[in-house]
Amino acid sequence: MSDYDFDVNTVKEVDDDFKPLPPGNYPVSIDYCDVRDTKKMNGEMLHLEFLVTEGNWQGRKLFDNLLFKHENPTAVEMGKKKIAALARAIGLEKFKLNESRAFLNKPLVVDIEIKKGTDGYADSNEITKYMTYQDAPQSEPVKDDIPF
Repeated sequence: MSDYDFDVNTVKEVDDDFKPLPPGNYPVSIDYCDVRDTKKMNGEMLHLEFLVTEGNWQGRKLFDNLLFKHENPTAVEMGKKKIAALARAIGLEKFKLNESRAFLNKPLVVDIEIKKGTDGYADSNEITKYMTYQDAPQSEPVKDDIPF
């Protein structure tokens, strides 16, 4: 077979369905991270992209934007708490938000819910909790009557 022959049966089908993933815990790694201005240019946020690393949804992406500068102090407090939870989950204590290298390729588990879409936007996933990979809740083992 030459390098120019192509057989679609040898390539895994791409999941291009962007519907939200079902609620639950997902093992992920941080695939991309940067600091961005908010849409209204009234704050700054840590933009994160996560890649699901195991299970039926392996390869799907999840996103989060965590505010750390904004005119609303409550939003900043919430954002900083989530940044701290994320840092603890990946083993960081002190870091610079604009140095994304510290975040990249770190394994962790995220708990997600489905956020109802508003203003013409579709439903999406929302990350509600960051957990260290080894501390994530485990599923109950399957009990069967097979004697081996």
